Amino acid sequence: MATSVGGCRQTLIPHPAGAFLGTQPPLPTRSSSATRLDTTARQLRTALLSLSLPLASAARAFTRCRGWKELGYARLSDHARERLDRSARW
Repeated sequence: MATSVGGCRQTLIPHPAGAFLGTQPPLPTRSSSATRLDTTARQLRTALLSLSLPLASAARAFTRCRGWKELGYARLSDHARERLDRSARW
């Protein structure tokens, strides 16, 4: 079978169906290292979810009672920066 593509002649050789089935590259497998890292990431995400609500509740109570003043800080941003190594907006 011959076809013309842009002035070039190309000959196509028909192959029986399934002729290349045994020559396909193997599917990639997960390395045990990647699996361990994925498991650790999922465990950390679960831990984060279990801490989010209690942390938010504590932060709300702390800001309502202006806890930074009781600890000797003039502003919430001073407390956050010096005690938590974070900005007050965090």
